[in-house]
Amino acid sequence: MFTVETENIQGYVDAPKFLTERQSTYIALIADDGNRFLSYGIVEGTILFVDLEIEYIQGELSCFVNKKKEFKLSETELDRYEYVGRIVAARNEFEV
Repeated sequence: MFTVETENIQGYVDAPKFLTERQSTYIALIADDGNRFLSYGIVEGTILFVDLEIEYIQGELSCFVNKKKEFKLSETELDRYEYVGRIVAARNEFEV
């Protein structure tokens, strides 16, 4: 399972209630670098919740990391990237 180094933690967010009712381990990431996953409702700034304990399934939106600790989303395995977990929730917040 992927582990987060404490010096890389930038802050904490409240998880959706349904996630706190499940027995699993999650990390939250903020989407950046474009809007490639609009069909999932993911835009730049979306908070992504990644379940670190769910096994990889081809075709499911998942999170991967390379040796430089750069995260990337994909529905398929990526060369030189290790599977981290599956995206199980996304939250967009807007100021009005």
